[in-house]
Amino acid sequence: MPGKRENRFREEIVEAVKGLKSAGVDVVAYGMNSPETDRRAPYDFFCVYRVPNVEFQREFERQIAASGWYDYFEQVNVSGDAKDFEAELLGNAGWLDRLRPDALGDSALDPVQRRRGSTRNKKAQSCQTTQR
Repeated sequence: MPGKRENRFREEIVEAVKGLKSAGVDVVAYGMNSPETDRRAPYDFFCVYRVPNVEFQREFERQIAASGWYDYFEQVNVSGDAKDFEAELLGNAGWLDRLRPDALGDSALDPVQRRRGSTRNKKAQSCQTTQR
């Protein structure tokens, strides 16, 4: 990222990161996506954070876009209400039982469709994955 524009961008990102906590962002984890991860997403880094509410999250997303971040990095975002892990997992397990071919009769989904369908109820606080 040579040049004045890129240096200014770097400086702005450093300052923004320093202000995250005071702005209400609780960074839970940040790291590199291990190449050995089973079914690895094609992204190099991840960040998991908590924010006070959905309005804050949407404004945070707008600010990331306005910063020019997406001009330099390919990124996907996942967000939603944090739920009790055990309750959600058991709830999803019940939902998956309804997708069993024997329960669906002739309209049974193939395993790939079932696997895709099972992701619909997944929730996360907020997670971003970024590729260099």
